[in-house]
Amino acid sequence: MTSKRPEDVWPVDQEYAELYAAKVAEGRAVAADLKAVIVAIARNAMPAMANTFDLLAEVQRGFADCRMFVFENDSTDGTNVALDKAAELLPWLTVEHGDLGGIDSRGFEPERTIRLAHCRNRCLEWVRENARETSLTIVVDMDPDYGLSVDGVFNSIAWLAHKR
Repeated sequence: MTSKRPEDVWPVDQEYAELYAAKVAEGRAVAADLKAVIVAIARNAMPAMANTFDLLAEVQRGFADCRMFVFENDSTDGTNVALDKAAELLPWLTVEHGDLGGIDSRGFEPERTIRLAHCRNRCLEWVRENARETSLTIVVDMDPDYGLSVDGVFNSIAWLAHKR
């Protein structure tokens, strides 16, 4: 199965395609020598999460070393089980589960904001405890409909390297 990608729906404008391709190649060359960590939080991220993992595996392979941490909480749709199965197959993936309770809100409710802050802080703690030596920390969403832009990650790395 071919992964769905944001570029399938939102292609790069033709006038920028050549520059974008050059920056993606530059970013891949830079990343090949870097250590990175990817962090995410997940709650009820199925079924889109499977597509995201396919794309994250491409990102992970682009670095000299890359690990990932996912903090899952309170899923009722099988996200927790799918993450555990992925962690069994992917030596670069660490999953932690939390039972935070509360409704599965998708808006701007104060309860959601507090829960998200807790989850993000847990990711930050994990990075501090396990990945201090990395050059980059990449934060991703686990359930967008079209995954994440692999080329976009490497494009960003090229621009970040250019700013140094």
